[in-house]
Amino acid sequence: MTLDYLRFAVASVVVKEHTDNNFENVAKLFYMIFRQMKILELIKIIDALTINEETDRALKTQMLHYIEFIVVNLSQKILSFQRVGETPETAFNNYLESENISHEQLQEKITTLIYKEHKEVKEVAVTVNNLVLLAL
Repeated sequence: MTLDYLRFAVASVVVKEHTDNNFENVAKLFYMIFRQMKILELIKIIDALTINEETDRALKTQMLHYIEFIVVNLSQKILSFQRVGETPETAFNNYLESENISHEQLQEKITTLIYKEHKEVKEVAVTVNNLVLLAL
């Protein structure tokens, strides 16, 4: 599990350098996004996908890049939304509320996908794409 977090070490430093926040706030926000959006679970699902075609291999690689984009872009958006003196937790919740983002439905889809025995590349790609839309 630590290795999965290490994929985002450089990304968290880049976000810290491009914002006025300290590393602790950036790390907290990354963790909240990981937990709320079930990022580690999605990475494990993507890593475990059975690849039968070259296009599936390309989709798998793209999804891993999209996951990083999601975490970085969403972090930057929330940090720019954060008010002075506001905790990362409050900023995260306020951002989701202000954008009228219904991430609960997306979380349900991810949870269903996690517990599904056989996962298709296409259905995982659709779920990741929905997260990309959230991060745009």
